[in-house]
Amino acid sequence: MNASGPKTAFRGHTRISQAALVSIATALAAQQAEVPLDAVQATLHDRDGHLDLKVSTLLPRQIIEQCRLNPEGGLYELLTQKRHNIAARFEEMTARKVSKVDLAVTGVKQPEPEGRVK
Repeated sequence: MNASGPKTAFRGHTRISQAALVSIATALAAQQAEVPLDAVQATLHDRDGHLDLKVSTLLPRQIIEQCRLNPEGGLYELLTQKRHNIAARFEEMTARKVSKVDLAVTGVKQPEPEGRVK
């Protein structure tokens, strides 16, 4: 096998379970939103082999502050780009076609107070 994949075909199937697909979508959304996994919920719906992803997440306060201070791009543009990033990376990782990503911001994640012990 080389970097581009195997040169010969192998028998068998490769399958990614729905639960694994949801976990991947959740992880990608958390990465894009810059929040922990527990701040994100994701679901997916298969429409004839094309996936609709629904993601709800908190956003860190610092992202909202950055958008407020940047007159060039607002929060809507940033979230639209993050939605596209989630879809593109999901397709790269899973080889599944994403037909749409619905992204809902459900609140603001406040930073942890410094010196707080978890």
